[in-house]
Amino acid sequence: MAYLLLITLLFLPADRIGLRCPQLARPRYLLPFALWLLVALGTWLTVRMSVPLAVTANAIDPWLILRTTLVVGVTEEWVFRGIVFAVLARWLGLRRGAYAALAAFGCFHLMNIVIGMPVAGALAQTVLAFMSGSILLLAAIATRSLWIPMIGHGLYDFFVFDIARM
Repeated sequence: MAYLLLITLLFLPADRIGLRCPQLARPRYLLPFALWLLVALGTWLTVRMSVPLAVTANAIDPWLILRTTLVVGVTEEWVFRGIVFAVLARWLGLRRGAYAALAAFGCFHLMNIVIGMPVAGALAQTVLAFMSGSILLLAAIATRSLWIPMIGHGLYDFFVFDIARM
């Protein structure tokens, strides 16, 4: 995060890449984001309520998972919906820049092959990251800020990782 802060301070004005207070610019663009988070929350609650407490008692602390996923959400949004999207939209135009930034975000998840994820799983995660990135980009456009997508991304990752540990 320190490196991101340095790059932002040196080369990109923070408000230009969305590091500013949210303003509701296009409310209907938030609908996919709200639905995406509600489905993730509903799934998490369903699994959480169906798993006996004894099974989750010896597992990783959920607060540790939440802290980790919030850091990941903040940094990935800062990089892909902030810096990468801002630069590519400037070079390629808004639409092509958005698609290129989304493709970069999806392909970034192919790195999971290095840590042992099967290729088919990494390819599926790439497609899902592209689609989720689209929803997060709409939320950023809707609020003219990265803060809502950052928090949403962190919560979504928490729901997914917490379900996986159960």
